[in-house]
Amino acid sequence: MKFDDSYMLLEDMTEDSSFPKKLTGRMKQQLAQVITLLEQGKPSPEKLQAAFDRMTQALNPLVAECPDAAEIVAADVLYILDWFALDLTVEEALRKRSW
Repeated sequence: MKFDDSYMLLEDMTEDSSFPKKLTGRMKQQLAQVITLLEQGKPSPEKLQAAFDRMTQALNPLVAECPDAAEIVAADVLYILDWFALDLTVEEALRKRSW
């Protein structure tokens, strides 16, 4: 299943000049890696959680640089979970977060 082409990841960050563009781009890359995995088919629960864990651990230092991004990232993760109809909560998907 292809991800929603009309959905802009981190839209609020992209449109707000107070968020550094380089940081926003790096965050989008992390979300996109999980989306790419999901577009290839439904992974096992273990692979899915491992992908979200890797993403979250990569996002931790980025969100630390820009704490206002935390809610925006969480909202996008929720959208991804809903789009792919995954049986996972945002809290479970982001369980490795330090923010």
